[in-house]
Amino acid sequence: MVEAPLDEIELLRRFFGLNQYEARVYIALLKRPMSLGAVSGAAKIPKPRVYDVVRSLESKGFVRNSGVELQAINPEVALPARRAALRAAFEEEDSRRHQAQIALIDSLKVSSGHTLREPVILRGFEQVVALLYQVLPQSTQVMLTLNKALEARAYFREAVKGAVGTGQQRRIMALIPLDVKLEREDFELIETLGAQVRLTAGVLLDTMVTDTDDVIIGLPDPSSTQSVPVVAVYVKDHAFASSLRDTFKKVWPTASAI
Repeated sequence: MVEAPLDEIELLRRFFGLNQYEARVYIALLKRPMSLGAVSGAAKIPKPRVYDVVRSLESKGFVRNSGVELQAINPEVALPARRAALRAAFEEEDSRRHQAQIALIDSLKVSSGHTLREPVILRGFEQVVALLYQVLPQSTQVMLTLNKALEARAYFREAVKGAVGTGQQRRIMALIPLDVKLEREDFELIETLGAQVRLTAGVLLDTMVTDTDDVIIGLPDPSSTQSVPVVAVYVKDHAFASSLRDTFKKVWPTASAI
């Protein structure tokens, strides 16, 4: 029997919440319906695990059990249904997380004078996002130059939207390379934020500078083992921030609007 390609098992495991045994059983049942007793050999899983695996697949909407044989539910039905269930579970969990956030912010208050020591090295997506939530609400103008960071923009879109928030007038200006192909979600975010984006032929570093003198500079991190290899340096310095803003303003008129 030819085993299913690893990528199919990995996709089911990584994005639809099946473990490896569940993925193997589902793929085996897609080839033909079979009795419970035949599943172990067809999917190459231990016999003692078959019952629990099948029950789990039933609960996740991938398998039907007639009592005589097991039948896989068509992927065109099972996969969208599973996505909807995972999305609902995430939204419910995120609602509880939001309530916990409110409670913790109230009980773990720090003095208003609490600031970061500079410069600070930020390693990982979460650290960078946490800093964005700290500095962006205080600013009314944000200047960005984006290059390598655009490769991870799918991870940053919602984070940036949340950090910027709503109800405050804020000017966001971004320079990006000429050869970048923007996606539909990028244009939606640009519209939501009311951002101005221009294309330039210059070689860009990943930088952010605010009118409150916050500076973030993205750096390459070839040693990172994280799924989003993000490393950045943060500094709050008026002279440095002013110099970056002046340089940005010189390049901005020469760039092309999208």
